Amino acid sequence: MKSAFAAECACYAGALLAGADQGLINLFTTFGCNLGMAAQIANDIRGITGLKDINNRKITLPVIFALGQAGQVHELLNSAFLKNDNKFVSSPRQIKDLLVNTGAIQYATIKMEIYKQQAMGVLNELERTEINIEQLRQFLD
Repeated sequence: MKSAFAAECACYAGALLAGADQGLINLFTTFGCNLGMAAQIANDIRGITGLKDINNRKITLPVIFALGQAGQVHELLNSAFLKNDNKFVSSPRQIKDLLVNTGAIQYATIKMEIYKQQAMGVLNELERTEINIEQLRQFLD
């Protein structure tokens, strides 16, 4: 929720300061939340594929998804992310491959796209109010 909350607050404040009515404020706030969620998930995916979040033992959406797997997958990820020792049972690259093979990256990518589509839907609603949303649309590309 880090990126989502920041984007949501920015959109809320912008709409409020622009003098929008409560309906428009709600739409901009919803847009910001969806945009921020998509951005955070994109960061999660980059952090895993670039190995940074694995090396830092950062629990992100792909890791949470894959920790739901049973058996050896769960044990390896539990060891890599949740135990307090300083050594990996598997290399960071092996953990990345595990996250790819469990579908965790694909799951995160689909969730990101859902949030982007929800944000686009809000922009379509805002466009019907004759608000120029072209600059906001660029954030979804």
